[in-house]
Amino acid sequence: MLLLSRAAGPNGSKDFDKSTGVLEKQRKLAEIVEMVNTAQAIHQSVVNLPVNIASEQDEELRSILSQLEYGNKISILGGDYLLANACTGLAALRITKIVEIISIAIAEFTQSEFIGQQDPQGRVVPTEDQLTLDSWL
Repeated sequence: MLLLSRAAGPNGSKDFDKSTGVLEKQRKLAEIVEMVNTAQAIHQSVVNLPVNIASEQDEELRSILSQLEYGNKISILGGDYLLANACTGLAALRITKIVEIISIAIAEFTQSEFIGQQDPQGRVVPTEDQLTLDSWL
């Protein structure tokens, strides 16, 4: 985002920062896009766990699963916090077209997690027709 903004130039704007080569709003947008990307990566780090951890017979396994469950909660909260900050920053930009584009991207990120066949960890497994050369082209 920053390289593209720098290549586009200031276009005569007064809030152009000569040290960075980009406008203030362009820098803020780049930060917001990076926050959304990081939030997506954090949310993807959530691990699928058994529903009833307390019913596990092995004490050591139950302890490990409890720690993983705590890590999942922290991942979800951390990702949600970054998304909330990104949305606040988008609102502060006051450019409705940018808000629309970023919100559509967030929605598509979320929808992509639930579409298609998945492995036990929730990662999408491609189907046979998606593995052909034509589908890649």
